[in-house]
Amino acid sequence: MVIAYFVRHGEAETNKNDMLSSKYDGYPLTEHGRAQISETAAQLEGIEFSSAYSSPLLRARQTAEILVGKRKLDIQIDDRLRERGMGAMEGKSANKGNWIIPMLRKREYSMGVESFESISERVYSFLKGLEGDGNVIVATHESPISMLACRILGFDEFTGKGIKVGNGSVTVIEVKDKSSPRLLALGSYSIDSDYLNEVMRK
Repeated sequence: MVIAYFVRHGEAETNKNDMLSSKYDGYPLTEHGRAQISETAAQLEGIEFSSAYSSPLLRARQTAEILVGKRKLDIQIDDRLRERGMGAMEGKSANKGNWIIPMLRKREYSMGVESFESISERVYSFLKGLEGDGNVIVATHESPISMLACRILGFDEFTGKGIKVGNGSVTVIEVKDKSSPRLLALGSYSIDSDYLNEVMRK
């Protein structure tokens, strides 16, 4: 059994400037974002991780490095964990969610913006590909986490817009070979080893 800890990256320059971007380089974590992830890392300090994964985007890679800390783990970059492809929305403002309703009506898909189905499928593929036993740390983005949660819960994209995954939050998923993945925590800021031990006893 694998327990996967999905962590949304800390505040990045994209968040600070209300910008949509799926570029792999540029837009690093802010100082506040680094502090957020340091707090998350402190909560997870008592958990032993067998492997670490990250989206290829800079803000996620920086997040993974802070989370891994002094652990002797190589961070494996997996493209399936990348941010939603923004297409022609790249670099545009995300202020007040002015792109969300057109997205739900699929008007933006013709502009090359990656679909809900595409994201949920690639992240679910990553999840189901995790093998062996142990705890896994994963640094990624809001869309991959929220849409993976939708996939597990059976929500469509419209319903899933109610799922909020904040910077530095932790989403925990149990993966067993012959069972469907089980969501243990979603967008939490209070995850530690004691919490998960209690959940696993239920």
